[in-house]
This record gives sequence, C-alpha cells and structure tokens, in this order.
Amino acid sequence: MNEPKLCAAVFDALGDEYCAELSADVSEHTFSSGFEKKMTRLIRRRERPYFPLVNTALKRTACITAAVCAVLFFSFKGAVYAYEKFSDDLCIIESGGLTTVFSNKALDSPASIKDTYAPSYLPEGFTLGHYNLTEKTFYLNYNNGSRELFFTQYTKNDFLLSDKSELLSFDRIDIGGHSGLIREFESEDASETWCELYWDNGEYIIAMTSSVGKDELLKAARSVQKDENIKPL
Repeated sequence: MNEPKLCAAVFDALGDEYCAELSADVSEHTFSSGFEKKMTRLIRRRERPYFPLVNTALKRTACITAAVCAVLFFSFKGAVYAYEKFSDDLCIIESGGLTTVFSNKALDSPASIKDTYAPSYLPEGFTLGHYNLTEKTFYLNYNNGSRELFFTQYTKNDFLLSDKSELLSFDRIDIGGHSGLIREFESEDASETWCELYWDNGEYIIAMTSSVGKDELLKAARSVQKDENIKPL
C-alpha cells in the first residue's frame, strides 16, 4: 500500500469544512480548584531537590535505607524511636528536616492494581466526578459542587511520601482495624481546614483527602470496600 498517497487522499476527503467543524467544537476545560491544588502540590513535590532520589523503586529503596541508617546512627534514642515507628503498617522516618512515609509490608503485596476499592459511604451531595486507573494507582475525585474528596489507591511498593517535616506531621489512628495516619492542615489561603488519611487495607495503601471535616472523612474511609464497577487494566 502506498501510505503517502493514502494519507493525502484522506486529508483531501476531509476537507477544510470538516477541520473547521472540529475547531469549533473545541472548548477549554476548567478544572476544579481542589484538583488544581492537588496538581500544584504534586508539581512542587517534583521540584524538591530530593525528588530525583526517590522517584524510582530502586532509588526509593536506597532512600529508605539511608534514612533508617541516619536515624539509627545519631543516638540510642533514635534507635528506639525507629523501632516504634516501624511497628505499624506505615513507617515514618524523620531525618535532616525531612519526613518520609512508606509501607512496612510491601513484600508479597500485589505489584499492580488487581482489585479496585472505593468508599461505599459519601458525605451528602457528593458524586463521582472522574477517575483514573493505571497499573500502579487508582484515583477517584468526588465533589458536591463546592467541596471535593480525593481517593487514591496505591500499590505498596509504589507508595512513598517525602516532604519537609513541618508539612508532614501525623497522628496514628485506627481505620477498619488497620493502623493509619491522619493529619489536618489549613488551605493555602487559610479559608478551609483539610484532613488527610493514609492506611494499609491489607493489600494496598489507601489515601483520602477532603475539607468535609475529620468525622465525615473517617466515616467515608471506614466504608471503603472492593469496587466491582471499575475493573483493573
């Protein structure tokens, strides 16, 4: 088949009128403020000087090992502190002004998203806006027109948080019988208080973030179960 001639024939058949119709249908999409804030945080995280060190599985392991060694090196107290932090599903390492959070049970966990999870309870008025499913993550965005609720499911090997310690200060909390982390923080304009949760559900790391309030977010988190509506890739 003569591909150049075929391409020319197709473009001739479409013509200028068809191209004009396509251009007329294109409209600019406006993302929600919550989604833009989440993307802004991700972009800022990528700009951190330590990001190239932790953005691959192999480098992630090296980063975790270095952090553990730093904690154990400085003092005996640091060794006790590390042991306490490592006794739960999610580990926290604090060193050099940075806090790193990762899974303590990544071995023998699914290497890709085999089953998808979702909350069966949502705060009043919230509906699913959009979702994104990849081999390693499953993302859901719910909203009620004025507020948003973000849900992310990670494979354990690919879950890693790392930021300045003052930005990652967590408390321990039980979520459905699993040890989790919770923190509350102010929005950039100090107009809202957001709550963020992370926990290991036995197979994956689940994260939920919203400004609906701590109690409502916990209620949604404790309702998370396997979702049969969205199938893995």
